[in-house]
Amino acid sequence: MDAIQHRIQDMPPTPAHEFRADIPDIFQRLIDKALAKNTNDRYKTGADMAGDLSLVYDFIRLADG
Repeated sequence: MDAIQHRIQDMPPTPAHEFRADIPDIFQRLIDKALAKNTNDRYKTGADMAGDLSLVYDFIRLADG
């Protein structure tokens, strides 16, 4: 259990592109903010996160079109 706690508290999460190479950088920034170690760096509300998700959606949609 200590190893899991250490990984969560002290190590950065595995970048999303290691799971899927086609993850846009803008989505990684959203993930990084959501998982920030310092709570002051995270989203304050679900609405804030939804706004950024909307921007990511627009970015992906425009890139495909």
